[in-house]
Amino acid sequence: MNTLWKKKYYKPSTTDKYFEEQPTVFVVYGEIIAFENERLTKAFPGLSELRQEVLVLYFFFRYIDKKIGEAYGRSRTTVNYWKLAALKQLRKEWERLEHEKRKNDTF
Repeated sequence: MNTLWKKKYYKPSTTDKYFEEQPTVFVVYGEIIAFENERLTKAFPGLSELRQEVLVLYFFFRYIDKKIGEAYGRSRTTVNYWKLAALKQLRKEWERLEHEKRKNDTF
């Protein structure tokens, strides 16, 4: 028997990526960072440049607080404070955006 007949038949298909969400790009600390998360994309620009840089260095580049502190001429504890303050501000911004979304959805 021909081995060609034994193989499964799959209909040819394609995937159209035209309508897929494209990541939002930011330049932080001289590097291009792409965010796919809509909430993060909306809230991130609300942070100061310093806070953006600290979060990117910590979460994207995996720098420890001490290394970030060396780059800015500050102590590890100061960088930790900056990071925690940035995360707190980011959370507040997310809550504000979520509140606005709910408010707009009710009318």
